[in-house]
Amino acid sequence: MWHFEFICRIDRQYLFGMKLTRIRLAWRRFLNRFSKPALHCIGGSHASFFGGSDILQPSWPNLAKNSLSCFRCYRLGPVLAYSLARAGTTSKGRERLFEVLSILPRGADVLLCFGEIDCRAQLSKQAAKTGREIGELVDECVAKYVAVGHEVVALGFRVAYWQVPPPTSMVGDEWEFPAVGSYEERLAITLRFNASLAAAAVKASHGWLSVFDILTDSGGRPHADFFLDGIHLSQQAMSATRQIAQAVFPHLDFNYT
Repeated sequence: MWHFEFICRIDRQYLFGMKLTRIRLAWRRFLNRFSKPALHCIGGSHASFFGGSDILQPSWPNLAKNSLSCFRCYRLGPVLAYSLARAGTTSKGRERLFEVLSILPRGADVLLCFGEIDCRAQLSKQAAKTGREIGELVDECVAKYVAVGHEVVALGFRVAYWQVPPPTSMVGDEWEFPAVGSYEERLAITLRFNASLAAAAVKASHGWLSVFDILTDSGGRPHADFFLDGIHLSQQAMSATRQIAQAVFPHLDFNYT
């Protein structure tokens, strides 16, 4: 009998959780519909930057604590740009992306913030595993990523892409955000990814937002002041981001908090 009661209790908790999630989504849909237009920033942990605070925001479907009304942040978890086009992955990135899109007003501006994990680890792993040339893999990754951007546009949204930031100088698998290869190797991959993505965005008439150049010193190393933990941007980079965002999205107002 206790097995049956235990299963029923789990089912009730699951159904309650599902109901609570639907309520949260409905509330966010309502807020998005009647709030002042904003740039909706969807991605992995790097989307947390647009929450306006020096923290990693909660993962979807938990709602971010947005401090700046000109941005809306949606952190989906450790999602790869490469696998965003494929349903059923471990991270459920594609499913989460389109769930977020379902609560946004049609015609909204969407900034996709993926690719950092690909550049930090996965592309190098794939090159070693398959023997393929890294530049070929980078361009293939970007093509898959931009194909998803086309899908988002087809739903009635305007789409732009956020640059992949400079790579961390840390190396190894022993810490929370593993890095594969040397700094120089990962920098070359990141530069190739960003250049390929920028070119693809222009070709597709999608937007492109980058503050990469201000984040590095004359030697190409990341300025520590702009980063929380060697990987994620701090709010020290927000002022420059808002200025560039204003040029890319002139119909939005990035001068208010």
